[in-house]
Amino acid sequence: MNARLEALARDKQALLMRSALCRLRLRRETYLLRDSLRWKNALSLAGFGRATRLVLFASRAAFALRLARAAIAHVRHRTDTRKTVV
Repeated sequence: MNARLEALARDKQALLMRSALCRLRLRRETYLLRDSLRWKNALSLAGFGRATRLVLFASRAAFALRLARAAIAHVRHRTDTRKTVV
């Protein structure tokens, strides 16, 4: 029985070590992948900053238009209900 427990303990220790090794390998590979991509440099060459600013401005403008339309619709609805009530 004692030999069986020792074998189980060794197997558990081996699995834990293998798991730690796999995590370290994955971490190293993700760092290597991240370093190989260099997104900021590649995208800045393509004018990504300008495109981002343009998209940001367009989305803000669209939001402002939607907000204005909603406010106008709300005011129209309130004035329409006042006319029908009176």
